[in-house]
Amino acid sequence: MRKQILSLFFLIVLSAIGQDIVPQLKEQLPQPLASIYLQSMKQSARIKIDSIAINDWGETVEIYAGLPLSYMPMREETVSSIYDSIRNYLPLQQKEYALSVYTDQQE
Repeated sequence: MRKQILSLFFLIVLSAIGQDIVPQLKEQLPQPLASIYLQSMKQSARIKIDSIAINDWGETVEIYAGLPLSYMPMREETVSSIYDSIRNYLPLQQKEYALSVYTDQQE
């Protein structure tokens, strides 16, 4: 029973640690995404990160971006650039998590 309580405690602490990075990511990610947008669309746009969900238990990171990102044609190289850019800003522990980016309610 004691091991179960300790395990639960560590999971809660690790989840809290993962969530500490969210405000920082929301501030950092718009610039590289706007740069990718500029390269793809040949015009600038203000990209906003609406929310970020980091699930350390399920090892997933979900990024919810504003509507302008949905205007880009999502070709394989564009999607790779977006995902690579985001991974550069993730902490070491989360770099290997499954990553999903949503805009206009679409992945």
